[in-house]
Amino acid sequence: HKSAGNAVEPDKVIKQSGAEIIRLWCASSNYFDDMRASDEILQRVMDGYRKLRNTARFALGNLHGFDPARDAVPIDQMQEIDRWALAELASMIESVKKSYEAYEFHAVMQTVTSFATVTLSARYFDIIKDRLYTYAPKNVERRSAQTALYQIVDALARILAPILAFTADEVWEHIPRGANADVPVPVHVATFPEAEHHDPALIPTWNRLFSVRELVLGELEKARTNKSIGSSLEAKVVIEPSEHDAELLQRYASQLRYLFI
Repeated sequence: HKSAGNAVEPDKVIKQSGAEIIRLWCASSNYFDDMRASDEILQRVMDGYRKLRNTARFALGNLHGFDPARDAVPIDQMQEIDRWALAELASMIESVKKSYEAYEFHAVMQTVTSFATVTLSARYFDIIKDRLYTYAPKNVERRSAQTALYQIVDALARILAPILAFTADEVWEHIPRGANADVPVPVHVATFPEAEHHDPALIPTWNRLFSVRELVLGELEKARTNKSIGSSLEAKVVIEPSEHDAELLQRYASQLRYLFI
């Protein structure tokens, strides 16, 4: 603060990092307590902003040539992990709506950032990369992933619009619409996304699968560290599950190589 001589000047931050960082810092701060700003805090805000922006960039980059009216896969024909991602999206939308209605903007940003960092980047995006990069453009499994990405980035733009005004509009402008060209522009006149709960039961099932995945990734990292393998694609994984997990892993046996990469 000024009297202590350690004030952070908004104009300086805007000149260095842009006004979106000030907006994000303000929304991420719990205004029920003292609101603090420092170079270190603003650096964390910038890191969070970069994560959100990169999340949108990944989705948009992989929607090249995708026309939602022509190419979207019906929900009952989508791959299960894509339906799981949409179930997580619906849960996130529901949580964010409650936080907005309670004016708890810091909770909005915590929920969205966790969704982008953990659910999407560390899990979903990591697993679907091969499908997006190597399958034929019109392959139904690739289209399934694109359908999920389309819904995810569309919802993120709407959710972030009240806080990251310019970034959300920039994302919105780059979402392919195809025959759906009547979608309102800019994003600020679009409606808030609805939480469509298609398969909520998938969330606990896939949480169990991801808990096994974390154990496998930990062992793969040890193998990389001691030079036993270079890439996880060189590894063969042998799992000795509990009886509780054996049935689940057997049911998803054909997908485990994708889950563990």
